Amino acid sequence: LGETPQILNSGEMPEEFYEKLWETITSGEIWEAEIVDRAKDGSLYTAYQTIAPITDGGGEVNAYVAVQTDITEHKELQDRLKRHRDIVQRLEDPIMLQDKNGGFKLVNEALTDFAGLSEEELLGENEHRFMDDQTATRIQQNKADVLEDERAVSYSVSPAFETSDREATFSTRRYPYYDEDDELAGTMAICRDVTDLEKRTRQLRVLDNILRHNLR
Repeated sequence: LGETPQILNSGEMPEEFYEKLWETITSGEIWEAEIVDRAKDGSLYTAYQTIAPITDGGGEVNAYVAVQTDITEHKELQDRLKRHRDIVQRLEDPIMLQDKNGGFKLVNEALTDFAGLSEEELLGENEHRFMDDQTATRIQQNKADVLEDERAVSYSVSPAFETSDREATFSTRRYPYYDEDDELAGTMAICRDVTDLEKRTRQLRVLDNILRHNLR
């Protein structure tokens, strides 16, 4: 009490931020923005701050009321999520997050490359949007198994991607995922492209059959 908001100044915000803030509230308008302040123990915290001017009977500003909501944890979660998303996007294996109905909530670049569609075109859609119906239906059954038993399942599929005209074999591991309230929200899948491995395996099987036949 008796101090000014300067006591909370973290040194993290640019001078232009405060200039705009004061310009707004001294003109009688409400200011809303995120701010990084410093607590008594020296730690930084992020708050969503609303400052409203209080005027007298003549319309002159004579005081201000400010409300801060601590969003530090929320911002940290956002930052971690962004880092995780950046990592997912850089992976060469297709990765996807889908809701209970199978709609895509997250897809990485590897998946969009195989699908031949952009992220915007895929979000909210399911596998039927970009691959043959038989494979998409099989994947749908695996998703249903994950949701019913709430356990991970493994399977292999060789879809034909109708838009990109590509074919591949994937070894897939699909997991249940939960929201912030620990409620089952959908499934997440990591698809390892094993096309070359499958090709070499078939070649080895052919060679093995030839050798077995000649050694009889």
